[in-house]
Amino acid sequence: MWQFDNDKPIYKQLVEKLEIWIINGTYPLGSKLPSVRELAEESGVNPNTMQRALQELESKGFVHTKRTSGRFVTEDQKKIEEGKSVLAHERIHTFLTEMNEIGIPLKQVINYIRGEKMSLVECKHVTKKYGVKVALDDVNLTIEKGKIIGLLGPNGSGKTTLIKLLNDLLVPNSGEILIQGNHPGVETKKIISYLPERTYLNFNMKIKEVIQYFKDFYEDFREEVAYELLKKLDINPDDKLKTLSKGMKEKVQLILVMSRKAQLYILDEPIGGVDPAARDYILDTILKNFNEEATIIISTHLISDIEKILDEVIFIKKGKIVLHESSDQLRDESGKSIDGYFREEFKC
Repeated sequence: MWQFDNDKPIYKQLVEKLEIWIINGTYPLGSKLPSVRELAEESGVNPNTMQRALQELESKGFVHTKRTSGRFVTEDQKKIEEGKSVLAHERIHTFLTEMNEIGIPLKQVINYIRGEKMSLVECKHVTKKYGVKVALDDVNLTIEKGKIIGLLGPNGSGKTTLIKLLNDLLVPNSGEILIQGNHPGVETKKIISYLPERTYLNFNMKIKEVIQYFKDFYEDFREEVAYELLKKLDINPDDKLKTLSKGMKEKVQLILVMSRKAQLYILDEPIGGVDPAARDYILDTILKNFNEEATIIISTHLISDIEKILDEVIFIKKGKIVLHESSDQLRDESGKSIDGYFREEFKC
């Protein structure tokens, strides 16, 4: 007895099964097929249903009838090759449709098939203009998982523009951006935790209300982590944000961002505008809540404060990536600190 699905006509499934057996050589070229009755008994279907399936196979050219001898498989090898090609296209289309339905893009499927590791971030020939001003110029960049990366450059170099493009806040004029195989959008927002340079929180809200807001909005938000970090700072969750100092507001916002279990953290000037003691706390929070499977991109001009935690550095100048290298390799090759190398590279 053959197995059949309930959601598809039986005769269609018979056609598919017999066609596959003809294509793969189970029924060789030119061989005689069992009779309608024999096939019906073997499969457990009505003879009329089997007859209909065989007639469709004849119309496709896979089977032909000899009046006195019965039905035979075609002897045309070209027909078999054509059948293989059509069947392959149908199966691939079905497979890709199913992958798309569960949110896996074509590029990621191809990488899976090839056994290739997918980069977390890929920028390919990305250009962004504001009118006639070029903010990013043909940027090519690949970022892997498990790194803390410094995005370094002077004011107006294109750092914030690149960050906004990654967060789907801007759209490039040309080129392509992929984050975990997806173009920036709804799916990528689920895996990116973003700390903008300017706060976006409602200062009239209580801290616990903001935490609840993040919990409702982000599936990966870890409420217990947020409260634990607040406790270490002796911050009362019932306090309103407007009652906190600037440094404390910065810390609360960082706590919210780092309490997500994201794959990519993008921090735009996380230590700008706060005192040195607060900077140490912020860097410590980043390190202690860093998931080794994730990557953190830190944009800052305070390089000497953060270079000790960086795995890689990206230098951006006038909209172009001028260097992307391991921090240790850069120090070894230049004989300078990252801050010293930066000052030499970008001196006026």
